[in-house]
Amino acid sequence: MAPGIRVTVEHDEELYTLRLIGDHSRYEFCAGHELPGALAILCELDASDPMLRRRVQIATSRILTAR
Repeated sequence: MAPGIRVTVEHDEELYTLRLIGDHSRYEFCAGHELPGALAILCELDASDPMLRRRVQIATSRILTAR
């Protein structure tokens, strides 16, 4: 997604739990369509930057296809 940022993702039925590596904060989301915004917020990314937005979309796609 962005250099130096690692996120773990757990999927349990309809729930996605995302955790920034090195941070104990956890965020839970119940729908796949919320993942792009959740990732951007979790990693404090500027969603107005087209390159970062595309990286978030790619990361989201990988998460959704890994189920």
